[in-house]
Amino acid sequence: MSDSGTVEQETPYQENGRRVIPVWKTESSRRAITVFSAVWIAAMLLPLFLLCFYAHPLHDDYIHIQSTAEAWAATGSFMQTLSAAFTRTAYLYNTWQGTYLGMFLSCFTPMAFSSTLYFITPLLTLCALALSAWYLVHAAARAVFHLSARNALPVYAVLLTLWLGYLPGADEAVYWQSGTPYAYSAVMLALIAGLLIKQHFQAPRVRRTVALALCGVVLSGLTYPLALGGTLALLFITLWAYKRHSHAARGALLAFVFAAV
Repeated sequence: MSDSGTVEQETPYQENGRRVIPVWKTESSRRAITVFSAVWIAAMLLPLFLLCFYAHPLHDDYIHIQSTAEAWAATGSFMQTLSAAFTRTAYLYNTWQGTYLGMFLSCFTPMAFSSTLYFITPLLTLCALALSAWYLVHAAARAVFHLSARNALPVYAVLLTLWLGYLPGADEAVYWQSGTPYAYSAVMLALIAGLLIKQHFQAPRVRRTVALALCGVVLSGLTYPLALGGTLALLFITLWAYKRHSHAARGALLAFVFAAV
């Protein structure tokens, strides 16, 4: 310990059984950066969360939830409302476009039960974006760079700033109910990237392989641009993974197959 009371950490140490590489030379500097990052994240997210309570339905929102809202008003049955959402999704799939999950998310929403619940959709969307970004950063920090969660927080603050600031059509993707499939496409890509990183650098896990397959299914049912781009990226990742005999090869293949179907 130095004269100032700070703890020098110039060599790798163990944390929760893992070898961790320290980033900051002193404990005081680490704490200062961690606190600053946490305050930055809170200051960035709080206004965005508050804006959710001012979001309101617009255009396609009314059309997509009409049948489910009518089912709820007529029967008061959750299952009947869910059935109406599936029926409407099947109709849109056969007559309009094949983004089945995106259509379902537009038909079966809190707004179908009450227009006063509209704010729940952007709240959940923001939470999904923030948590998926953290999963990606945490996976890369721990598996690739052997950083602790505390040392990864500044990286998360930077990524989240860029993630929310440059998400295409962020206003519609978050605050417009019919635009949320764009945000969830980005969420799926972040989760797939994080899962593949963990599979490649750590011991393979069956649950991660299953999760990759499920993410592929979800991605294929959302927006066309990100689904197509993500599928092509998964194709190249799969080829690379098998060439390098990576632990992530099987998961990448499953994610590609289900995203391409």
